[in-house]
This record gives sequence, C-alpha cells and structure tokens, in this order.
Amino acid sequence: MFFKKLVIAEGAVPIFIKLLESPIIEVKEQAAHVLGVLSATNPECRDFVLQNGAMGPLCSLVTLQTPINLLRKLSWTLSVLCGVTHPADKLPPWELV
Repeated sequence: MFFKKLVIAEGAVPIFIKLLESPIIEVKEQAAHVLGVLSATNPECRDFVLQNGAMGPLCSLVTLQTPINLLRKLSWTLSVLCGVTHPADKLPPWELV
C-alpha cells in the first residue's frame, strides 16, 4: 500500500492514462496493467484512478482490432475499476464508472 500511495502522490496516474495512447501495444498493455494494480484491493486508490478519468481511455481501447494480450489486461483492469476486488460495501461510485 505504501508504494501505491507513493505512485499516486508523485502524480503518476495521469501519466499512465496518457501512456494508453501510445502507438506501441506493449506500452498500452503495461499502462493498463499498472492502473489495475494501483486500483486493486484498495477502494481509495481505485476511486482516485477513476476520478483521473481512466475509464474512458481504457474502454476506447476495446475494439475488434485490439490484440488479445491487450484485451486481457483491459478486461482485468476494467473489472477492478468496477469493484471486483473490493468488498460489496466499497463499490465505486456509479457516476465514475
């Protein structure tokens, strides 16, 4: 948890969101994965990632042309942002999802 909060405090979340626009698939995969890891099991971190606007860029990457490895990362991260790793009483605010 210390490192999650440190990454957030240093302003890295908007950078990871911006990296989702990279022309390099592997960069997109890693950015999506990091956003998921930051959001997993901690509702406050998840809500911070959502408040920074990660949902739109992640969803826009889901197309018929998206490579399967990237789709795996995207689907996992999107499920985390929707609350799959969080208790039922700590689901994300609907307006952020």
